[in-house]
Formats: sequence, C-alpha cells, structure tokens
Amino acid sequence: MKSFLKALCIVWGLGYLFSLSSCVQTKQIVYFQGDTTSHITLNVASTPPVKYLQPNDILAILITSLDQESNTIFNLPNVNNLTYSNYSANSGMGKGQPSGYTIDSLGFVGIPLIGKVKVANLSTYQAADTITNRLKQYLKEPSVNIRILNRKFSVLGEVARPSIYNFVDDRVTI
Repeated sequence: MKSFLKALCIVWGLGYLFSLSSCVQTKQIVYFQGDTTSHITLNVASTPPVKYLQPNDILAILITSLDQESNTIFNLPNVNNLTYSNYSANSGMGKGQPSGYTIDSLGFVGIPLIGKVKVANLSTYQAADTITNRLKQYLKEPSVNIRILNRKFSVLGEVARPSIYNFVDDRVTI
C-alpha cells in the first residue's frame, strides 16, 4: 500500500511538473518582442476611397476669387461648431447642425448668381471643377473648395459622452 501511494505521488508530481511547462517557447510567440514586421503585415490604402456626393449631403463650398466683395456673396457661414453634435434626449442641448449648401433630391445644389448645379454622383473634386467652370463667366480666377459636412458616426454604450459626432476630416479611421 505504501509503495502504491509513493508511486501515485510520483506520478502526480510528474504530471504537475509537465503541466507547468509549455509546448512553445516564449521567443516563438510574438507579443511585441523584437522585430514584428516579419510576422505582421498591414496593408494601408495610399489614398482614401472616393466619396461621391448624394442627395441630402450638406456641403461646405468655399468660393474665392480676386474680388473680396464677391467672396462674401458666395460664402455662407459653413461651420456651426462641427466638433460635437448631440442628438440624444438625455444629454441636454446639442451644439447644432452644420450649415452649408444642401444637395436636393434631384442632385442639384443652388449657388448664388449661377443657379443650380448638378453635383450628385460626382466626387468633391469633380464638383469643384464643375462649379469653377460655371463661375469663370462671373469671377476672375475663381477657386472652389468643397467639403462634406454631414458625415457622422455614433458612439454608444457605457462611455463618457455617448452621442453622434461629425467627421472633421476626410480621412478618418475608427
């Protein structure tokens, strides 16, 4: 009986020692040890994907030319505190909607002096070129810059400020 208990303790002890060891050495597991570039490759797009303008997009259209008076006619106050827009009922007052030129349901945007311009299904660069060409008959060397103001993302859950936030930049990763 004593020899059986002694053999059982030895088997149990060896099993315990084997359970403490691992099959893989720690140097073979990559946890930010040394050079990780040979193990991990990350493909990053060199240019952001093209966003085509759609109805109900709100655009900040900045029109500049050599004449300062005409610049004030064309440029609406495009930014109404864009960093934070709160639409949740329990968090109080939000900071407002962005104001700018809204694309109507047919894909047109109304600009003073030149009227409606079709911008739907164009990129912001193509729309800027289209508006620039229309402005050339009224302004000397017009320059047009377009940004989309109503691109949003939502933060939900147990966080400090759950809300709807506006993208401030065109190239954003979340």
